[in-house]
This record gives sequence, C-alpha cells and structure tokens, in this order.
Amino acid sequence: MMLFSRLRRAIRISIDEMWSYVISKRNKVWIITAIVHVNEFLKVRFVAVERKRDKESLKGVIDFLPEAYEYHTDGWRGYEGLFEGKGKHVVHIKSKGYINLNEGLHNLLRIHNARLRRRGHAYSKSLFWYTVEILALMWRKG
Repeated sequence: MMLFSRLRRAIRISIDEMWSYVISKRNKVWIITAIVHVNEFLKVRFVAVERKRDKESLKGVIDFLPEAYEYHTDGWRGYEGLFEGKGKHVVHIKSKGYINLNEGLHNLLRIHNARLRRRGHAYSKSLFWYTVEILALMWRKG
C-alpha cells in the first residue's frame, strides 16, 4: 500500500463495520470499512476483514490507516478511547454525516457479492477466499 506509506495526514476518516458469515451462521466475520478523505476531491476506500468485533481488531485497523484531523464513526462503544492523541472523534447517527459513504460501500459490497447478502445462503468456505473476493470486487469497481 504505497498510498498509505506516503500519506502522512488525511482530512478525515469515516469508519464503520458490517457483519457476514464464513461457513455457517455460527462463524461471524466483521468487515471494517474506512473511507479516507485525502483532500476535498480524493477519497480512498479501505476494507479489512476481522474475525472479532472488539477494540483490538479496531485498533489494528486504525493503526494501519494514516492519521487524520477528524475520525467519524457511528458511536459504537468499541471506538471509545481509540482516537485519543490522534484527532477529533465525531459521532454520527446512521442517517446523517460521513458514515453514509460507508453505508453506501456496504451496499455496493452486498449487491455485487452473493456471499455478503444477509438472506443469501452462499457462505464462503474460508476467510482467505472471502477476503480475495472482496479485494477483487474493490479492484473491479475502482
């Protein structure tokens, strides 16, 4: 990821998560999406797949991203304390603010990948191929 290695600071980053399954409904997988606003015109989409939805998983994703002046989230309690010393943490409700871009990305992923649909029964057999399919979709959709 050369872009993130050269990018020191972004204007804002919006972070949200969605869930899906691997193999069966007992094995939840969390897909963490981030939209990095480099400037007013350039936005970079970032997707991470994690097995757990906890502070450690979120901290790993946030540490990978460049620092930003503002972090926009939906107010889930797992985000509390993760942005101290990094930037301003802004909480939005789902119907307003920059989190809508993440929700749009979730819809794009669910529409174009049958394994991400909530009512679909096509579960991926491994986390690796799950990740590969998401990356291929992001590559095709640009």
